[in-house]
Amino acid sequence: MFRVQRLKFRVQRLKFRVQRLKFRVQRLKFRVQRLKFRIQRLKFRVQRLKFRVQRSKFRVQRLKFRVQRSKFRVQRLKWIKQNIKLLFREVRYALGNTPYENFRSLNLE
Repeated sequence: MFRVQRLKFRVQRLKFRVQRLKFRVQRLKFRVQRLKFRIQRLKFRVQRLKFRVQRSKFRVQRLKFRVQRSKFRVQRLKWIKQNIKLLFREVRYALGNTPYENFRSLNLE
């Protein structure tokens, strides 16, 4: 009789333990689900950020190209300026080093 009672009590305790474990498993499943959802959201965010980085790289590339073109234009303008200076020097030399006022009055435009 006493043994049966003890066994019943043990069974009761084990059932209670199983109940608690089931509850824990449920809670853990819920946590796993939430974490999966968070991972999904983070993956999406990473995807968006990668896209933004890609776009920024493209933009930087375009800007570098524009800077390069501008540098080339500036260089060309410097060359043109230099050529104009040389031309004026030649014209002045051809005119026999006349003063600037006389040179302006010639209207060479």
